[in-house]
Amino acid sequence: MIGRFILRLVLIVIAVSVALGAAAMAGMFLFYQNEIVPRAEVEFEIMDSFFDLAYVSIVTFTLTGQLTLLPAVLAIAAAEAFRLRGWVFYGAAGAVIASAPIILSGPVGLDPIDTQYLASAAAAGLAGGLVYWLLAGRSAGEWWSGSRSLS
Repeated sequence: MIGRFILRLVLIVIAVSVALGAAAMAGMFLFYQNEIVPRAEVEFEIMDSFFDLAYVSIVTFTLTGQLTLLPAVLAIAAAEAFRLRGWVFYGAAGAVIASAPIILSGPVGLDPIDTQYLASAAAAGLAGGLVYWLLAGRSAGEWWSGSRSLS
């Protein structure tokens, strides 16, 4: 049982890392597509833009982890405890967790930028939640008994 628990923890850490990366990449793409993050006016050399993209990716991944890691750990702990394995739970939890910092930071009005920002964050969280579900969520709680229960 302890061996299965340790393997499960390793799988959860890997799945959370990959899911955070997927959410950060989806968020960067959506924010760029919606022009929430202003596009550069100057053409860069290929290497310059590669290093800029790498820098922005690292910063985005770090901020995504800082803002969402604790709520994600709580959602994962609840899913493990109650053996929640449905993709809807993980997608909804990801969307809510990614949207929460925006909603809690102040009033989100009907300004199109606010709603685009909120929708992009929710979609990025949805992507991260579904990636986590694919890697680890489908087998939540199995380490308790070793047998599959109802989904």
